[in-house]
Amino acid sequence: MRERSTSRRQVMAKIEREIARMHHYLIQRRPFFPDLLNQPDFLIVPEVGRLIALYIYTPRQRLNWRSTLAIAEDLFEIKLLAGESTLVAGVITTTDRLEHPDDRSYFDFLANLFDVFIMDVEGGDDAARGRMNQQLENAAPRDDLFDLWRLEGERVRVNAARFDEQKYVEFVDERIRPRVKKELLIRDMQEILRTEPSVEPIEDFPLRSPKAALAGLPERNVFRFDFGLPSRQIENRTKVVDIAVLDRYGSREKIRYLMMKARFISYEFADARLVYRGNGVTPVLMIEGNVSGPSHDPYRYVKALVSVGWQLEHAHPGVLRKVIHADI
Repeated sequence: MRERSTSRRQVMAKIEREIARMHHYLIQRRPFFPDLLNQPDFLIVPEVGRLIALYIYTPRQRLNWRSTLAIAEDLFEIKLLAGESTLVAGVITTTDRLEHPDDRSYFDFLANLFDVFIMDVEGGDDAARGRMNQQLENAAPRDDLFDLWRLEGERVRVNAARFDEQKYVEFVDERIRPRVKKELLIRDMQEILRTEPSVEPIEDFPLRSPKAALAGLPERNVFRFDFGLPSRQIENRTKVVDIAVLDRYGSREKIRYLMMKARFISYEFADARLVYRGNGVTPVLMIEGNVSGPSHDPYRYVKALVSVGWQLEHAHPGVLRKVIHADI
């Protein structure tokens, strides 16, 4: 996918005109849900009792796995908030028809997760845009993913219950700005890990997840963490550590990616069924900087990360000893 040339405003206006042609019962542009990290662009009620959440994506650069998984996070969030019967659709604008093989993988991944996912090629004809309306009109929520939404909804509720605002005050302090590069933090933590006899540290730790299988794609990759810390004392217990340099501005896509990462590693397939992986893997996010949300809701991003299972710690090398020895 090449960079787009049409402005987002133009794309939105074009799609809104197409939606309006269908004379739906209700169309709301730019709705706001306080618990979502990324809002849908339109809520459409074709008829009473049927709801469509429509996201429009106009990427400035080619997709990669990080930006693709951030888009998938939008799907998870709206399904858990609005319900599994809400039809969730995405439209991505591109200047070509997937020239690179990786582009096809990213698009197929999203198309196999969303209820509807459409490619809008710049300069496409009216017939192609008309097919978008037809797809929105005829599609139904994917019932093969209902179990996933139910499992994840329960998991998120349990995690969210452990949120304590006082515990995370320093993480939303905007005065704590990132000062150290990730590479230097990793080097310092490597020194500490060499002196710790209670773990067997593994750098660039791989962890399989069902993300490709869920989307109907061959499993060709794994999630990687900066460190894996398998316990020598407790069998089948591993802490996986990622280090993230974050600030209040410019970090939302990275946070959405990290949320999707924590969601996917929580599941595995057993006897062709998706099941909760259990407590064998604990994800720990060590933050350099702050993860403050908007002024009216400074804990928004912290609550979101905690709800999907991340244990939050400061990215100070000395804190790594706490991570190693704490019962988390």
